[in-house]
Amino acid sequence: MKIGILCSASLNKFNFEALSHIVIKHKAQGVCCFIDTRPGKTDFERFIENARERHGFYVLLMSAYKLFNKKFKKIDIKSYCQSRDLCYFETADPYSADLIDVIKGQKIDILVHLSGFDSVIKKPLLEATPLGVLGYHHGDMREYRGQPPAFWELYYGESSVVTTILKLNEWEHTGMLVAEKQTPINKADSLLALRKRMFSSTTDLMAHAIDKFNDGNFSPSSPDLYGTLYSYPAIWEWFVLQYRIVLRRLRLKLSQLPAGSFRNFGLPVMRFWQR
Repeated sequence: MKIGILCSASLNKFNFEALSHIVIKHKAQGVCCFIDTRPGKTDFERFIENARERHGFYVLLMSAYKLFNKKFKKIDIKSYCQSRDLCYFETADPYSADLIDVIKGQKIDILVHLSGFDSVIKKPLLEATPLGVLGYHHGDMREYRGQPPAFWELYYGESSVVTTILKLNEWEHTGMLVAEKQTPINKADSLLALRKRMFSSTTDLMAHAIDKFNDGNFSPSSPDLYGTLYSYPAIWEWFVLQYRIVLRRLRLKLSQLPAGSFRNFGLPVMRFWQR
């Protein structure tokens, strides 16, 4: 089974590690990258776009975090392919007939969408291969769809966040279920700590999901019901989350105190007033 990777010209840490797992596990079968060379939206453009719907604060906040935490330099995918002897094709028109012809000419069996190519993959690419297109979704499709990853599960006090591999269709944040993995939510978790643990524990999920198609008998399942479609939080929702995180951490610390820690707490005050 030959695998095609749909990606942008450079990959962040999560997408790069996901690609690395696929290459390590499936290179013998054949892996080919299709690179969208169009420039992606800048953080400022994303801020303006979301500000119109009063969601710009969260985008601005995460942009500031990335600015001060540049521990991982984005990987140039073309250089990576050359160093690993992988075939690759570059395009500035992801839905051109030329690209579709190349995909079919390479006899790609299944496509994996990591980045680029728009957030919703359109019909020409969905139908370009026998097995369709797979993609990540960081959320339980039955409960939490949309953005941002892990935020709303933490906001509503869930015990875990689910990362899903979907066989994509023409609609945003929907698809057929291929594989899932739960990441437990700890009582002391911040949003960034939870996201980091969730991302780091699921980079190999796509490589394992591809395995399911190898015998030719696997069929993805459809959720009985799609959950609520969430979007980026407003500023007041972000502050509510911070309050709930502080409250959960305080309860955790109090629960860890030895029994009887507050037994004599009021006695010094009583003695003072009796004098």
